[in-house]
Amino acid sequence: MDTAYQAIYWRLEQSHWWFQGRAHFILGLLRRLKVPASGAILELGCSAAPLIRRFHAAGFSNVTGIDLSEDAIQRCHAGGLVNTAVMD
Repeated sequence: MDTAYQAIYWRLEQSHWWFQGRAHFILGLLRRLKVPASGAILELGCSAAPLIRRFHAAGFSNVTGIDLSEDAIQRCHAGGLVNTAVMD
């Protein structure tokens, strides 16, 4: 993946309204479905894991993320999110 594009994407997913709204919607859906805090969640295309961090902040503990980008997963690991892997 283009590294310049990734850098822009990673910056945008921290604060852009689309990513914020998406996270709010997904967390609300998990609550409405009464997914337990220990329930298994898999995020496909986790990027550098801002949504996984939101899951953890909301109390969800069993979250796994996968992404095609090795750079993204390296960022996850560097940030302490080891339950992430490069996969397609």
